[in-house]
Amino acid sequence: MEANKTINQKGIALVDDHPEIGELLKLRLNAAGIDQVRVFSSAAESLDDIIRNGPYLLTITDFEMPGMNGQQLLEAISALYPQSRVIIITGNTDAAKSLPPACKVLIKGETDFFTRLVNEIRQAQREQEQKGSAG
Repeated sequence: MEANKTINQKGIALVDDHPEIGELLKLRLNAAGIDQVRVFSSAAESLDDIIRNGPYLLTITDFEMPGMNGQQLLEAISALYPQSRVIIITGNTDAAKSLPPACKVLIKGETDFFTRLVNEIRQAQREQEQKGSAG
């Protein structure tokens, strides 16, 4: 691992084992003015990209996926890049309760799910801009 890789300042990684869901969410984010969204169909694929190219501003991952799940992806990214932000999304409220309190979790199907997701992305973008202007 090259520890000197910097965060992709505006890029969002979206990980879901159902590509159609990932692409639909990408379209909705683009319509909300959030571009530079890259969709991955597995945690392993996204982790490989992060190892090769450095972390994204924000990684949004489904929790329940075959192979490596969202929590395992979060742990792997955090081990490589502790400053990285990861949001886990799930429709399984029981799974959400089992995650550590430090995990940022959004529940699919909640009435404000998409609004909260967009707000989290915009917050990450603002914080990255502040770091850039301060440095």
